Amino acid sequence: MDEEIEALIEAMRKQKQDYFLPPEWDGKVVFLKNTKSGTRLDLFAGGRANGTPINGWQSNGSTAQQWKLEKRGNSIWNSWAFQNVASGLYLTLWDDSPQNGTKVVGWERAIAKETSGLFTIQSSIGRCNFPGLQEWLILPKGMDNGKCLIQNAMTCQYLDLHLGLQENGTRVQGWQREELMGNQVWMIEDATVDISSEVADGICFMNGHWTGKATC
Repeated sequence: MDEEIEALIEAMRKQKQDYFLPPEWDGKVVFLKNTKSGTRLDLFAGGRANGTPINGWQSNGSTAQQWKLEKRGNSIWNSWAFQNVASGLYLTLWDDSPQNGTKVVGWERAIAKETSGLFTIQSSIGRCNFPGLQEWLILPKGMDNGKCLIQNAMTCQYLDLHLGLQENGTRVQGWQREELMGNQVWMIEDATVDISSEVADGICFMNGHWTGKATC
């Protein structure tokens, strides 16, 4: 475990936070805004077909830009899945290769089924058929600003907006972390909270953004 993560865990313990993202966010609908470009994570046209591209797109408030959080597991290394509200597809890394530039797409939920001690896939025939490719660690970049890195639980790649470009349709990809680049830093925005609200459902917000704290 690197020193940065150890320091983050210790800071959370002092604040009595057991998860990288407060567990109360399970089921909450959010936008993910890239901090370099200002664009949001967008499932192209809200498509329902497996393999639908996920890109950066200017904010339009559509359900194609809204993602429902699903908590997976109950440890401090708790992972999350992001289900698109428009289509029901999940934020998915295309395959389990750690190669930089691996595309990120929408894909139906992959479910692991244990058979005779071995795990097989119950659904989602294709390259995106490993549940771990749909599970992500949400790692706050700061304890009070809502900024985070989003790391794939299977390949350890980070959710990356190509070069942090502002153009609509800029591809989103998996990329190894080399430094704290803005194109890998995301702001979690609660899609159900008015920007003037500071507190809702026991979670602390400032201008509609998660502050990194469970309570204000």
